[in-house]
Amino acid sequence: YDSRLYAYGGDGAGANLQQLVLADPMPFWYSVVLGGTVPPGSIYSTIAVYQSDVYLYGGYYMVGSTVHVLGFLVFEHGNLAWRELPGAPEPRYGHSSITVTNDQGQAQMYIFGGVFANATSTNAFWKYDFGTQLWSNMDSVQLGTPPFPRYFHTASLMAGDSVMVVFGGYEKSSNTDPVSTMHAYSFHANTWSMLTAAGPSARSQHCAVAFENVLYVFGG
Repeated sequence: YDSRLYAYGGDGAGANLQQLVLADPMPFWYSVVLGGTVPPGSIYSTIAVYQSDVYLYGGYYMVGSTVHVLGFLVFEHGNLAWRELPGAPEPRYGHSSITVTNDQGQAQMYIFGGVFANATSTNAFWKYDFGTQLWSNMDSVQLGTPPFPRYFHTASLMAGDSVMVVFGGYEKSSNTDPVSTMHAYSFHANTWSMLTAAGPSARSQHCAVAFENVLYVFGG
């Protein structure tokens, strides 16, 4: 956001990191001083930045042998403090998150898939509007056939930010092997379609980025 790179949490060699850092300018990293109720260090969360505020959704952490899943929080740069936001969908981890500005200039975050605290995976699709601060369940308006429930996949914006491409991950909680399937969601048509072109081998927990309408996939 605004030539800055933000990162939060992650596995820090035996303990989850309870830290928000930013690179500004690259490659100089800074640790941001945290106030308010700082969320527990988590893994498999996603973050988005809107008007310099950092929005954190999902991710999990352990307390003893029990899995706990984060909800929806915002770090407000104006007062350098975290606060929890109400009304979010059921917390999850291993989901994907992308942020796009629609034709009306409204910034929106889309959440797809993931795993709940009870280890059940989902293909639920949600939209958060940063302006109205409201969530919408896209399951009731989407057309076509969405991907099966999945997690540890990637979602990338392509075609001038008009299409979200979902690739790889695990399908359903019972699967032990990742998949190589690729699906596209058109924001203009509210429609899912499956892409049949030959792609990379099956994988999960990889990274992916789109640049000039080319999707790059690494690792997994």
